[in-house]
Amino acid sequence: MLKTIKMIMITEVLLTTLTRTMKKISNAIFIVSSLFVLFVAISTTFAASHIAPQFFDVDPEVWYADAVYELREKGIFSGFPDGTFRPDTNVNRAELAVVLRAMLTYLENENGSVVLSVPFTAQAPHGNWNLPYKEACEEASIIMVAHYLNDEKLTQDRADEEILRLIHDETEYGFGVDIGVEETLELAQQSYGLQGEVFYDDDVRIEKIKSLLLDGHPIIVPVAGRILANPNYREPGPEYHMLVIVGFTDKGFVTHDPGTRSGALYEYPFSVMMRAIHDWTGDSATIESGRPAILVLEK
Repeated sequence: MLKTIKMIMITEVLLTTLTRTMKKISNAIFIVSSLFVLFVAISTTFAASHIAPQFFDVDPEVWYADAVYELREKGIFSGFPDGTFRPDTNVNRAELAVVLRAMLTYLENENGSVVLSVPFTAQAPHGNWNLPYKEACEEASIIMVAHYLNDEKLTQDRADEEILRLIHDETEYGFGVDIGVEETLELAQQSYGLQGEVFYDDDVRIEKIKSLLLDGHPIIVPVAGRILANPNYREPGPEYHMLVIVGFTDKGFVTHDPGTRSGALYEYPFSVMMRAIHDWTGDSATIESGRPAILVLEK
C-alpha cells in the first residue's frame, strides 16, 4: 500500500514537471540538472556510483557533470549515438517524455526487485570439493562477473579450466590461498583485463549496493562465511568466503554463491549479508574484524 501511494506521488511530481517544462523548449543542461535534483529527492537508494562513462563534450569538472553522468549511468538517458551529450541542444517534448518515463521506471524498480543475468558456476564445477577447488571461491566469483561483462556463455568445463588458470596466475603473482578484494581486483585486471573499484566502510550499505545493482553492476563480496549459515555448506562452513550479489528482492540480496552447487540465485536476508561482509584480514580467526568491503568490476 505504501509503495503504491509513493509511486502515485512520484508520478504526479514527474507529470507536473513534464507539463510545466513542455510549455517551452529548454536546453539539455537545464533539463538534466532539474531532473537530477528531482531524482535524488525521490530516490530511496540513490548513491553516487563513481563508475560513470563520459561524454566527449562534457568536462568532468563542469558544474552539471555529476547530473549528466549519474543519470546516464542509471540508464535514464543515453545521449547521442556518436557519444556526445550536446549540452546546448534544445530538448523537445517527445525527448523529455522519454527521459521522464525512464526515470519513473528506475524509481519503480528500486523499490521492487532486480536480478542481473549473471552466469553461475560453483567453485567445484564438476563436484570435486577437494583442493584446489575447496579454496576457489575468489576465482569462481571473478569468472562469473567476467563472463557477465563479456556476455559469454559459461559451461562447467570452461569454468573448471578458468579456475585452474586463475589459481596458476595467483601463484605467479605471489598471492596466498585466500585473497581480499584488492588482490581479487588485481587478479581480474591481470587475467581478464578488467577494471574496477573497491568500496569500503560507510560505502558498504544496503542503499549503495542496491544502487550499483540497479546500474547493472554485479558485486563481488568477501564474507565471514559462517555468519551466512547456509545449510548447503559442508559443515561447519567456510570461515572466509567470497560470492557475487546479483540482485535483490524486498526481503534480501540475491546471490550466486559458489560455495555450494545449489548456490545459484540464493537469497540472504539483508541483515545477515550486511553482518557477514568482511574483507580478508590475513587470518581466518580474525575475519569478523575485517573491514566491510565490496568490489565492482567493469570492462
